[in-house]
Amino acid sequence: MKKLIYVLACCSLLACGNNNREKQPQQTAVPPMEDSAIQTTGANPPPVSTDEQQFRTFFGSFQHAVTGTHDTLLQSMIRFPLPVDNAGTELKRAEFRSREAQIFNGDVIRLLPTAGDANITEIDGNNATAYYKKLRAGTDPGTAMYEVHMEYPDQNSSKQGFFTFVFGKVGGQYKLIGYHRNMPVKA
Repeated sequence: MKKLIYVLACCSLLACGNNNREKQPQQTAVPPMEDSAIQTTGANPPPVSTDEQQFRTFFGSFQHAVTGTHDTLLQSMIRFPLPVDNAGTELKRAEFRSREAQIFNGDVIRLLPTAGDANITEIDGNNATAYYKKLRAGTDPGTAMYEVHMEYPDQNSSKQGFFTFVFGKVGGQYKLIGYHRNMPVKA
């Protein structure tokens, strides 16, 4: 019996291994990360996105929503009532479905996704035009407004066709706040 206990004790010691080994320190290395703005440029990045960055992010989503069947998403990107000409004619949310094809017509669906820097303008905060003053009154104070303007040959005449979308920040989010083109949306 004594031999059996001795054999079991030896097996237990062998199974446990050498417990007197020096413990290895835990790994504390920091995993590699992308270079930050301060490492690459020496400047601290802004704590939040700028109006332009927020607008461009919104505009990319808007371009995508216009080209698909995203009616609910598209409506959420519009502040109603939506001015649809320089004279102040407004489109109410309830009218949107019946006038949607006039605003987002074939030319808009074809051309808006190609809009780039040459088509985007920041509207001067001191613009005295009544149209822009009215649009600015419905936006968050101190935020930038942007206009996307595109011209194209009118297929029905020798004139240039155009459309203009105006965007502003409403309740902290960019939205379509104005629209006009060479053809009236509402008569």
